[in-house]
Amino acid sequence: MKKKIVLIVSLILCFVLASCGCLRVNKEQKAGNKAIAYIEGKYGKTFTPLSYDFADYLSNEDMVECYTEGMDPDKEHVTIFIDNENGKVKYRDNYFGFLIRDEMEAYVNNIVTKEFPECKSFVAINIDSFPDELDYDNHLEDLYRVQKDYWMTVTVFIKADENIATEDYQEKTSHIVSELQDSKHRYTFAIYAVNQDYYDGLERYKQEDFWNQYFSNENRKEDIYIFEQHKTIIDGEQIR
Repeated sequence: MKKKIVLIVSLILCFVLASCGCLRVNKEQKAGNKAIAYIEGKYGKTFTPLSYDFADYLSNEDMVECYTEGMDPDKEHVTIFIDNENGKVKYRDNYFGFLIRDEMEAYVNNIVTKEFPECKSFVAINIDSFPDELDYDNHLEDLYRVQKDYWMTVTVFIKADENIATEDYQEKTSHIVSELQDSKHRYTFAIYAVNQDYYDGLERYKQEDFWNQYFSNENRKEDIYIFEQHKTIIDGEQIR
């Protein structure tokens, strides 16, 4: 008899635990769906969820990762942050950075090519989310107008040319930095004069060969590039 009672209690306990788990999953799924509905309504595009990360249902650490048309989900994704402020749910996202990325890189390339005709520029904004008023209709200058506490990481690769002296590289780079200062944005700027083999293989998500060699103690850096320079620019002023 006791065995039957233990068995019944165990079954009831398993059922209760399973039900609680299902309820939690359902709640998180609904919260994730609402987050997707938010970003689709904001940008007028379809987004596909990749994962739901709920540390604790509707805590300030919850987020949804997703992607939209034109994005490779294996390489990049959009993050929607779910904040719970005094019982009211609010959403933030970082998709605006993807929207203006081409504009940012075109802007940088336009400056760099005045000194180095062949270049590859990669730009990222170091901020987890953007003000809600920045959406599909806004541009790079709107970012500076609305939110100034952000950084752009600008990485520029140019073809190495042995006929250009180090002093000339430095002078040309100083012209680029000077023009970037005029924009009033905040930059962490780096430029590398890369040897042909590495330059040809550089793409946004195909830089491993260069960086692996760059950080390797087994290879001389001169084998992969002949010049580099790093600058930090804040609100139009060079601080290093």
